[in-house]
Amino acid sequence: ANGTWVLLTGDHTGDVRGNYMLVNGATEKGTVLIDTIKGLCGNTNYQLSAFISNCLKNNACDGNPILTNLNLSIESVTGQVLATYNTGDIATTDFKTWIEYGTYCTTPANTEQLVIRIFNNSGGACGSVFIMDDITFKPAGSAIKVTVNKDTNLVLDLCKGYSNTYNFNGIYSSGYIDPVLQWQYSRDTGKTWKNIPGATTLNYLMPHRGDSLILYHLGISERVNAGNVNCSIYSDQIWTNVHPTPEVVPLQNVLGCLNKELVLKAPPEFSNVLWTRPNGFQSKEPWLKLPAVQYKDAGLYTVKIMTTFGCFIKDSFQVNILPGTTITTPTLYNICEGTPVNLAATGDGNFVWT
Repeated sequence: ANGTWVLLTGDHTGDVRGNYMLVNGATEKGTVLIDTIKGLCGNTNYQLSAFISNCLKNNACDGNPILTNLNLSIESVTGQVLATYNTGDIATTDFKTWIEYGTYCTTPANTEQLVIRIFNNSGGACGSVFIMDDITFKPAGSAIKVTVNKDTNLVLDLCKGYSNTYNFNGIYSSGYIDPVLQWQYSRDTGKTWKNIPGATTLNYLMPHRGDSLILYHLGISERVNAGNVNCSIYSDQIWTNVHPTPEVVPLQNVLGCLNKELVLKAPPEFSNVLWTRPNGFQSKEPWLKLPAVQYKDAGLYTVKIMTTFGCFIKDSFQVNILPGTTITTPTLYNICEGTPVNLAATGDGNFVWT
């Protein structure tokens, strides 16, 4: 585009390889997108929205491009416009700028289908270039919010064997006539959801578990629409992930020899290690090296092995120091074949020749 387009890498959600819709130089007015939405509920609020950005820089078309101008409409299947929103002329910028545009409507009674339409009001020889992403049609109503132990942080990274309890609590605004609540969970990062039997109040106590990633959210709908996901409002998702702790064979009793080097090794796959030994000494090295152990080095040692998210195991073991010995022997003997030789060694303790 000869330097007249903004950099278009990445979709609205920030994925560099993500997809979006590009409309390049529409020369005439016309419908950009039309779709029929089925399985809806009557007397229910719905929202149509899309994230849109102009593609042109300020210098495009000699500084006078035709600006994108769109209508977002919700219609009946017979063509009656129930709600519409006009974006106005979307100004050029020197950067990609996603802006959400949308409109709302309340479905008539006994309405199960609606048509959504995005119509381009602009067109011409130069300009009217735009991108569009995350086109959404969903139930809209009073927001429902959730907390975890009264905290708005909805991401829980836990370690296997955790002991704390986690209570989910929901709150919603007025505006519902006869609301029905339902907590749901997902084991596939939100692709599919299942109802939690009996979890139909504002509070839900998360069961303890030993592993896995599970998402939770709270849904609300009018009683006449209960069970229809197309008619329910859902809270933000609560992410809960239980991470494994290190699985290693702990050390038992360790024997050190006086004035000899003693090396204690943590499993090599773990980089976060904390050794504690007598006299308050600590070390974060994977290998704890004692170059010349003394009797004072005997005692209770602990090792703490940590993984991500603060998961760890801790074990204690006893180090005993016993008298050591040093053996010295000549390392080279020049002898003739068939001639006996005496091999000599000096040192304290019992000798075994092999």
